Amino acid sequence: MARKGVVFVGAIWTRYLKSRIGYAQKSGKSPYDLIVLAAAKDGMHKPPEMTTKQWCKLNETRLRALANMVKKQQEAATPNELSALWKAKKINPASDAFLETYEWRRVRMEALKKYGARCQCCGATAADGVRINVDHIKPRKLFPHLALSLDNCQILCQPCNHGKGNWDMTDWRDAEPIQEVQLKDVKLRIF
Repeated sequence: MARKGVVFVGAIWTRYLKSRIGYAQKSGKSPYDLIVLAAAKDGMHKPPEMTTKQWCKLNETRLRALANMVKKQQEAATPNELSALWKAKKINPASDAFLETYEWRRVRMEALKKYGARCQCCGATAADGVRINVDHIKPRKLFPHLALSLDNCQILCQPCNHGKGNWDMTDWRDAEPIQEVQLKDVKLRIF
């Protein structure tokens, strides 16, 4: 039975796309367009005379091998192995694999030592029951060259980091409260 078409969907393709271009879907781009962008990072280039769909179908076996290689790298990689991949420029700074590298963990620890483990937006700590994150002020997806810059890091709790997202570039490090109000065991910081 002949297959009607190659379908590049599923977890393996999501993982491959995120590791190579930082995202798995984009408005106005077909899955074939995204696969061509990602494959270019691995040295596979589509000739201009071919459509993206034709090129993907023609190179399906090789593309599946690349996607499987990424899957194996991410599933079996230790932080040291991920560091080697980072140094070889095989890990996209916008990917989740980047957050497991020794290089990022080192910068993360430096940020925690420099700024303390207190949210620089709301003042919450782990003792308040929130998870503390080291946030990239300028997002890794848009500014990959700043991914390991300590000057681009700030400490935020999980709710503040989630609310900030990767679209807001507010630097909370030097924010001073406009007003502090003490209310019977409750301290409010108004910015």
